[in-house]
Amino acid sequence: MLKKIITIVAMAAVIATTSCKNEEKEKQAQEQAQKIQEQEQLNQATREELAEAVADRDELLSLVNEIQQGLVEVKSLESVVTVNTSESPDRRTIIRNDIAAIQTALNDRKARLAELEKKLAASNLYSEELKKTIATLNKQIEEQAAEITRLNNELTNTKTQLSDANTRITKLDSKVDSLNTTVANVTSERNTAEAHAASLTTQLNTGFYVLGSKKELKEHNILQGRKDVLQGQFDKSYFTAVDKTKLTTINTYSKKCKVLTKQPKDSYRIDEGANKIKTIVITNPERFWMASNYLVVQTD
Repeated sequence: MLKKIITIVAMAAVIATTSCKNEEKEKQAQEQAQKIQEQEQLNQATREELAEAVADRDELLSLVNEIQQGLVEVKSLESVVTVNTSESPDRRTIIRNDIAAIQTALNDRKARLAELEKKLAASNLYSEELKKTIATLNKQIEEQAAEITRLNNELTNTKTQLSDANTRITKLDSKVDSLNTTVANVTSERNTAEAHAASLTTQLNTGFYVLGSKKELKEHNILQGRKDVLQGQFDKSYFTAVDKTKLTTINTYSKKCKVLTKQPKDSYRIDEGANKIKTIVITNPERFWMASNYLVVQTD
């Protein structure tokens, strides 16, 4: 009877131990899956934010060009109105229609600029320089609108002096020069944003790997103790940087090959070539680098 009791107790202990181990493995798998999902969401959000920022900058540059063209149109009308105030009613009607068309275009640009300013203000790239640029554009639109109103009224005034017109043309020339400077500033900001986007894309696509004996890996603090890998401060300069999207094979130049980092085993294989030299073949790059941007391979 005593032997039976001892046997039953031993079996219960084994079952309890096995159950605990299974629960721990399941917990670790869930934590790893959550980390992978969070990394994917971060990468996607970063790309979308950059793409939206660059699109907003392009829209702003397009508006700058349109406003500059508007200044040219107003300047052209200035000359027409000054020279033709005594012409026929039909000719004046044509000029009024031209003025109305420019006024409609100004209202449209003003609304688009307000909407774009609201979008940019909500982004992380809304700088003081952008605020100043948008304020300048709003001011120039208002000045053009005031000039259009004045020209519309001037059509009924046959006593307009040519000297006054020349003065206003000179002022408009100055505004065109100022707007050219604004265009250069906005173009520079857009180029900076594109360069930042390219740099971030390069960072996201960069991975690092190292091949070395156990002794070499320990000397560079990449391997600590018997199994701890990349814990604490390690020598990052000992790694080789690669484009994760393009790297498909890694020649180990060794007959022995052991991956120490946590790359999923179903994302690569180890082939054996001439003289039994091992080569790591990456079959699923996206999954291979998902857990870590670093790959450590022991070659002894």
